[in-house]
Amino acid sequence: SDEVLLQIMSLLPGWMAWRLEATGLAAWRASDSWWQSRCHLEFSSETALGSWRQTYRRLLGVKIARTGVWCYTSRQHGLNDRVAAPQLFVGPSGQKLFCYGGWSDGGPQTDLHWVTVDAVRDAAKKLSREVDQWRFQPAEAFGAPARAGGVQTLTPLWFGKDGPTEAHIATTAEKLQRGQHRATDIEVGAALVMAFGGGGGGYRHEHNSWAIGVLQEGKGSNSSKILWGRPEQGSLDQESILDPWQPTARCAHSATYIHSRFAGMD
Repeated sequence: SDEVLLQIMSLLPGWMAWRLEATGLAAWRASDSWWQSRCHLEFSSETALGSWRQTYRRLLGVKIARTGVWCYTSRQHGLNDRVAAPQLFVGPSGQKLFCYGGWSDGGPQTDLHWVTVDAVRDAAKKLSREVDQWRFQPAEAFGAPARAGGVQTLTPLWFGKDGPTEAHIATTAEKLQRGQHRATDIEVGAALVMAFGGGGGGYRHEHNSWAIGVLQEGKGSNSSKILWGRPEQGSLDQESILDPWQPTARCAHSATYIHSRFAGMD
């Protein structure tokens, strides 16, 4: 009966009503006042942008991205062919998309490339297939990165607005630059990353080499920079797998856990 149907619909979230409407059954088509109640209960929204049904759809789309747009179909992206899990991540300010490492025709890599998020977004809006829409650019690299290896893991040491303090990052950069032939000025807003592990073909011969990177994202289209090294003394090429003070040799892991007290958190 209609009474039972209304009782059922009062208990449903809006996204489920969308699926029920897709069945084509007219009885499941909710009224605009029902969509208004979903907007209020699920998003605390009191303002309609058009109909309440369309308002709910927009609010849901903002909360949970359910669709995407393939905005680049060319292989002229600046990275050549890459396998073995090159690491993609967005910089701390959200201005750049980065790609670290991977295995190219020259073997495992420890390089870092960047492209502005605005360039990718503009390409998505235009839906163009021009060859030179956007390309990854190599970041300026200083210091000694971790030993190259297949499926090496890079872990950004920030989460949202939480991350090491500016003072800790500056101190880390100062230690990394000791003994370096080339120095770079560390700008405000820099962040830390950690590269760790890697292996040979077939996920064999894993190693436990690691390095900390001070990442300077750069504003707009300014080039990104990264300074690699170890904050304390020690060679990156003389790790012992049996050393209890060094991490276990591994590769192809999702992320490296670092306790907040080691990352300079307040």
